[in-house]
Amino acid sequence: MSKAIKILTILLVLQVLLVVVTNLDQLKSQKNHQHALLLPLDWTQVDSLRIAGKDSVSVLIKKQAENKWVLPNYYDLPVDNNKIDELLSKLKSIRTDWPVATSEEAAKRFEVSEESFQRQITFLQGEVSKLTLFTGTSPGHRKVHAKLSDQNKIYSIDLSNFLASAVAEDWIKKQLFALDLNQIKQISLKEIQLTKADKEWLLGGISSDQKLNHSSLQNLLDALTNFRVDSALGTSLDADQLKNKITTLTYDEANEKQSWDFYEPKEEAHLILKTSKLPVYFKINRAEAEKITSLTIQQLVEPVVKTIQTPSNPLEPIDSVNSTQTDALQKTAVESAILNSESEATILEEKEMSDTNEDSQVPQG
Repeated sequence: MSKAIKILTILLVLQVLLVVVTNLDQLKSQKNHQHALLLPLDWTQVDSLRIAGKDSVSVLIKKQAENKWVLPNYYDLPVDNNKIDELLSKLKSIRTDWPVATSEEAAKRFEVSEESFQRQITFLQGEVSKLTLFTGTSPGHRKVHAKLSDQNKIYSIDLSNFLASAVAEDWIKKQLFALDLNQIKQISLKEIQLTKADKEWLLGGISSDQKLNHSSLQNLLDALTNFRVDSALGTSLDADQLKNKITTLTYDEANEKQSWDFYEPKEEAHLILKTSKLPVYFKINRAEAEKITSLTIQQLVEPVVKTIQTPSNPLEPIDSVNSTQTDALQKTAVESAILNSESEATILEEKEMSDTNEDSQVPQG
């Protein structure tokens, strides 16, 4: 009996040791997973990203120079650096946790398969694909399921599909034409002629009793420095869309003349912009554009308020009024002085006469 107990005890110890060793291996494996980067890429070799979404929508983003990305299939427009930097920073820092699933059925359910995905991000060197990442459904706030194309492991990672848009217009630099006022010396809009002299803006064509309204000027400058486009419409448009030209803004930038042409298409909520810098027409927000297009010279001026001071000496000229006003005031002061003198003389004569009468009425002693 005791021999059997010994054998059972040995078997139990062996089982416990087996469980401990297995768990240690799993913990070690899990620790390695937690510290491994999701994307094992040499990022210096990656010069393009192709992001595909549902319904065959895709965008190609290409690195043209250091910190400069463009959209080669979207009129070569520049990419918003903040957006591409945010996406790349996220992708480079993602580390894997223990996979949530590994089956083909799970890949379809989480939408991270070749046949069904929400985003397919391909990292390219030239035309050569270096790696492809699928992202799909969201298991929580700012998280998505993800899987590499050459693996079956599905992870939950810190990323949002919103950051990896497959629509080209979401990537363009919206403030593409926003003015840098340090480079601008002259602005013309309809009858408005603004010229910068010693960092101060001067308005031409106003009379001597008018001056520049600096509040209205600042509103215009803010609209120009924060100007945004919504999307590109193409390099050519129907004549009907360009029939109604609203106005043209011109400006001198680094001694080179540039222009913005504004058009109002029929039955559309937006306006159209064509600049001298690019052969592309752009869709722009009407409300924002009208801060520029609807401005008139009357809104940029205000009357000069003249202050007339009362002189302490009636005969002393006043520097703050014109010569006509000075002459009138001096004439009035002189007349007033003469009247005062005549009045005083009359009073004195009447007093003397009164005194004489009183003396003549005194009885002789």
